[in-house]
Amino acid sequence: MSIASMSTTMSGPDTFTIKAVRQDTIILLRATYSMSLIEVRDKIRSKFASQDGPPLTDAFTIGFAPINPDETSPLAQGRPRSQSTSAIRQGSQPRLRFLCSEDDWQNAISCCTGKLTLHIFDRF
Repeated sequence: MSIASMSTTMSGPDTFTIKAVRQDTIILLRATYSMSLIEVRDKIRSKFASQDGPPLTDAFTIGFAPINPDETSPLAQGRPRSQSTSAIRQGSQPRLRFLCSEDDWQNAISCCTGKLTLHIFDRF
């Protein structure tokens, strides 16, 4: 089974969608909760390589904005937006956490509810 067909056949409660944002480029891919950070990094690198633009270097970093547990008001409990930039209220600053280890990755996906937005940084 090719990688392309495998990514389209994965679905169900053990999978989630990753939205990876790098500058003006956004990619979507499917992942399972059992995937390691190394596997996810490889999938992200491969997917960006198939897009126009420069490929990611081996040293690229991944950040994500965790859900703020203090936002429990009815207005904050609207439709979940996977920590996307459109979901950030004006005046609030998202606190990015960088995924540097397998523990960081497991913590990130433990609060994932079907979609996880990752911010990709490369070539500082």
